[in-house]
Amino acid sequence: TGPGVYASGDGRNWFDGTPPGVLGSVAPLGGDWLGSLYLMDPSGIAVATSANGLDWSAVLDVNDLTPPDGPKAGLGMESGITEATLVGEGGLVVMTLGWNHCCATPSAAIGVFASTDGITWSPADLQSGAYVTAMATNGDVVGDGVDDLLVGSPGSSWLGMATLFYGPVVGTSTQDNGDVLIGGAFASAQFGISASIQGDLDADGLDDLAIGSVS
Repeated sequence: TGPGVYASGDGRNWFDGTPPGVLGSVAPLGGDWLGSLYLMDPSGIAVATSANGLDWSAVLDVNDLTPPDGPKAGLGMESGITEATLVGEGGLVVMTLGWNHCCATPSAAIGVFASTDGITWSPADLQSGAYVTAMATNGDVVGDGVDDLLVGSPGSSWLGMATLFYGPVVGTSTQDNGDVLIGGAFASAQFGISASIQGDLDADGLDDLAIGSVS
């Protein structure tokens, strides 16, 4: 037996799915699911969609997001795009195309794109080396009654970074245009590998942030 894909509606009863490849990261979008799909034949990486978590259909070849002379998927560990990571919340999905080589932890980012429908993607243009691994939109940090967006990028400048955008967030933006930029203090600590808006932890009437690192 090998790795499988399973879906459940109650956490107790699980059903076996059969995607046309190896399913990687998964993100919710508009009541459906988006996933990064590693294809076997021909070798490559696609974005796939599913309404039930079991049946998946490829909707985008990630090569379509890179210029003709740019890096390509399926070229091996030494060059090209070797992974695609999806994170999403609140109707927005961010995808990082990564180059996983021996010295990059996490993988070096080649491109970061954002989408609200899973089909049309726009460059997000985060800082060089940014690798988005976490997003949160379920809290109001500034107390204006609108949910804010927190993005974790542990690969930024080898220190890691978390960026807070005050809501409402419409369309795509650059990391440098964030309202609050929080940088890591130690190299390779992967600051921003997890990021969440936790609610009002100190009872001051404002929701608070939690940002993780590995050291």
